[in-house]
Amino acid sequence: MRMFVGLDVHKKYSEVAIVDEDGVVEKQERIENEPGQIEEFSNRLDNADMVLESSSSWYWLYEILSRKHRVVLSNPAKTKAIASAKLLKIAYWVLKEKRPYHS
Repeated sequence: MRMFVGLDVHKKYSEVAIVDEDGVVEKQERIENEPGQIEEFSNRLDNADMVLESSSSWYWLYEILSRKHRVVLSNPAKTKAIASAKLLKIAYWVLKEKRPYHS
């Protein structure tokens, strides 16, 4: 089953939400922003599509996650917390449709 993941990146941790192909939120969790924990999280998923905030610390997160997954960067000035259910469903739609969302 195809999975879509939104990460709201903070200084010490990331809020993560995982959505299935039907847009149903399967899991939400907080992960410490440590390479080992991000790698462990990444390895639990099979070829997911991810949205990651392009914050000041996105580089190393992108490097780890993009080894196994398709990762798209979002502009934090244009988006609110990716982990919120409404925005996560929009992120899911954008990844699935591969075009901008217009409400």
